[in-house]
Amino acid sequence: MSRRREQFTSTLTRALSMVLTTRLNDPRIAGMITVTKMEVTPDFRHAVVGISVMPEKHESRTLHGLRHAARHIQALLYKEVRTRTIPHLHFELDRSLKKQADMLDLIRKAVESGEPAPGSDDVDAADALPPSDTNSAPEDPPS
Repeated sequence: MSRRREQFTSTLTRALSMVLTTRLNDPRIAGMITVTKMEVTPDFRHAVVGISVMPEKHESRTLHGLRHAARHIQALLYKEVRTRTIPHLHFELDRSLKKQADMLDLIRKAVESGEPAPGSDDVDAADALPPSDTNSAPEDPPS
């Protein structure tokens, strides 16, 4: 990705996060919305926006509201970013944050319960390594 496109994507992501949290008053858009990723096409005409919505029960309704309000959001972004054009926004759900949160929760529960991790047989890491043969002299090459 070109440096210019990276900078534009970063600026647009920050502005979009601000617009979604402070300037949007749509009853369909509920919950905590996080912009997780943004991919802008090389011609700067389209942007795929990955969002995460918490709690999960608001996902489908919020996604529908964002897709419906995309043109209005573009107009708000234009006022914030001040470029010649703002790309057409295409919203998608990104469930990676939820997967990470679930995994961290499982790890936390395992640590609290004191259970060993699956697949470990309470073997110390040092005992699992094969003995090293550092004191032996190297073999003579065959003649």
